[in-house]
Amino acid sequence: MEWRESGYGLLEVKPHGHREYYGPILYLEPRTSANLSAIGYDMYSEPARREAMQAARDSGDARLSAIVHLVQDEAESFNGLLLYLPVYRSGDQPQTPAARRMSLQGWVYVPFRMKTFAQEALASAHRDARFRVFDVTGGGEELLYTTIIGEGEQTPAFRHSQLVEQYGRQWRMEFDSPPLDKAVPGLARLDNTLALGLFAALLMYGIAWMLARTEARAQKIALRMTEDFSRSEQRFRSAMQYSAIGKALLDSGGRITMTNPALEAVVGRTAESLAGVRFDSLFEQDEQLVPPGSHAAGTTDEEGVHRATRRLTREGGIPRHVQLTYAPVRGNVGEDIHGLVQVEDVTERLRAEARVHALNRTLEARVALRTRELVKVALNRTVDVSAKAAAADLATAVGAEVIQTIGKTTTLYRRNPEIEGKKGDAPPWRR
Repeated sequence: MEWRESGYGLLEVKPHGHREYYGPILYLEPRTSANLSAIGYDMYSEPARREAMQAARDSGDARLSAIVHLVQDEAESFNGLLLYLPVYRSGDQPQTPAARRMSLQGWVYVPFRMKTFAQEALASAHRDARFRVFDVTGGGEELLYTTIIGEGEQTPAFRHSQLVEQYGRQWRMEFDSPPLDKAVPGLARLDNTLALGLFAALLMYGIAWMLARTEARAQKIALRMTEDFSRSEQRFRSAMQYSAIGKALLDSGGRITMTNPALEAVVGRTAESLAGVRFDSLFEQDEQLVPPGSHAAGTTDEEGVHRATRRLTREGGIPRHVQLTYAPVRGNVGEDIHGLVQVEDVTERLRAEARVHALNRTLEARVALRTRELVKVALNRTVDVSAKAAAADLATAVGAEVIQTIGKTTTLYRRNPEIEGKKGDAPPWRR
């Protein structure tokens, strides 16, 4: 609903299909054509992404994914990584995994290509050395990045490896010097050994700094999204609480999960007594509210909004007519919310409309009787006598009175016996 109200239209979640949980991409900056093509992709449907999202959700900290293919890369082959940071309801900081799952609202994430990431960290340092990064989380080994220093494999003069743990993943970094025949001329002293150690330290510092900066950006985005969500939730609750129209949130089984005071006044029941009640049980059994796609009376538009008028069984047995508007909505992650229904009491309006219709029918009947009193007659243009003389003769013959004569047309009045009136009353046009 918020996505549509923001002016983005309907959100198409990809891949299609029914799943228990969804984690679609809603916003991705910058808004390039490649990034826009990723909007709506359900990251929770892919195992590597889902594992990182769940780890971030349960830990409350940023978590890196294993190697993935970024959606925006389409057919291009790059090693991509994703850094996820969980966002909890109203800025909460839940202390247990169970509480974090209940409070989760979504994730802020940063996608990046390992090649671009490593090249920015390395810059132009030691281009004659080979640098490789492996993901060895869980005992496996996946090559994340390697430099290309020439054709063929040559035994390095020196080799150093270092294990690094960052954001839930374990990486092994390997540094290979040039081969011995190239390294010896430069080894007048062991300065290169020190330089290689410094290079390794600086490189690990550069990667750690890049990851930390990425996390800091994600933290800022998460804070902003948390504030935006808090304001949005407050606006929704205020709209529910103070609306003059009754409103209720329904779960997947059509049961009421939340009501506002206006709805409680319409049905004559408290919020506590309505919680968990099937919404259609509030109506007469032959007039149940059925979600869009059913054969129930009412109309359903292309966005799935269903409208119908039903007879409400009010507490105490007093029937009321209500106008229902059902719209499918999704709740927060982990909440079983499937629809919002508005209930407007239109009993008095329908009664007023019925009275207006009855009055119109009465007036139409009276007008029909009145119109039978007056008769217009077109005189034959070939008659030799004058129009007034012909009209007088015709009126005498049918027992009527001449009202007016214009040209060859005369209007006669003869009393209608179906209309009650007192003797001596003036004709209608003289009253």
